Amino acid sequence: SDSFIHMFHTSTQRKSWVFSSQRDLSHIRAETNALYCQKHSDDAVKKGCQFLTSSEEQSLCQYYMKHLIEFCKQFRPPVPRNVLGTVAAYFKRYYLYTSVMEYRPKDIYFCCAYLAFKIEEYNLSVGEFVNILPQSSRETIATLVLRNELLMLKRLKFHLTIHSPFRPMEGFIIDMKTRSE
Repeated sequence: SDSFIHMFHTSTQRKSWVFSSQRDLSHIRAETNALYCQKHSDDAVKKGCQFLTSSEEQSLCQYYMKHLIEFCKQFRPPVPRNVLGTVAAYFKRYYLYTSVMEYRPKDIYFCCAYLAFKIEEYNLSVGEFVNILPQSSRETIATLVLRNELLMLKRLKFHLTIHSPFRPMEGFIIDMKTRSE
């Protein structure tokens, strides 16, 4: 619809999170990686550590993205597609400007999921959210999610609206069904 197109064209998503090429994204990831390595090079030399490359970081993100989606598919009722899209967008946005060496993806994906659930109104308390996890890790993950919420918001630049293609398509399908009745 026209209002959706107008909303997207004036959105922070378009202004801050849509890039002209894959090369632009690769450049940002390489910069993020270089900044982290530069900031921590003295510590790494002392400890005899090596840094991940930008490509290795991207591979880790792809690996954890698959686990994140599988994690979200465990919820009942099922997580709607537009919410899964928001979860994935938050995870990708987070690691565009943050090195995986700084914050572990497995920790951050819980934060991305919980924040996306809240924003997209897939309503769960933090207790319900961690209830699908093993009993031994529930309290730890609940604390992690709540402690990192502000960090998550900052790293996402407080840009929380995701203009997913699912909403207008679902609206179109509903409209077609209504008209055919």
